[in-house]
Amino acid sequence: MSQFNDLPQIAGAAGFIHHADDAPAYWMQDILWIMLADRDDTGGRWSMMEQLMPMGAGPPPTSISGPTRPSTSSTARSAI
Repeated sequence: MSQFNDLPQIAGAAGFIHHADDAPAYWMQDILWIMLADRDDTGGRWSMMEQLMPMGAGPPPTSISGPTRPSTSSTARSAI
């Protein structure tokens, strides 16, 4: 196990924690974006945010009408 202790630590490998009360936060389009982990914390691997928004501020519900993909005909067959 000591053989791995000599390896340099990669960016984002150190433990981190941001509480929503003291994390960087930004207002945009009436939504509060709280950055719980950003690219500097994770070495550019991922990010995590919390969003607080008023009712109705999010995207509309998804509705699908009509076919979702081209239909396949049972008469279209390839000859071998």
